[in-house]
Amino acid sequence: MSGKGDRPAGFDQEICKRRSEVERTIDALMGFRAVATRYGKRAHVFHGIVTVAVIRLRLRAYIHCPGARRRLSPFS
Repeated sequence: MSGKGDRPAGFDQEICKRRSEVERTIDALMGFRAVATRYGKRAHVFHGIVTVAVIRLRLRAYIHCPGARRRLSPFS
């Protein structure tokens, strides 16, 4: 054991943060029914479904962030 509580000696906080980010992203993707059920059986179709799901997640996060309206409109 290291001196940082109950963490093992080889604990890397950066690896833990990245793994958590990957797990949260996969969990968010599973919220899309077509991704969760693997509706597209062919690889290229499934890749397209996942790509669209990721774009929707990124847009949703972008629109809901503070100040997004200023950045969305190029005329303001």
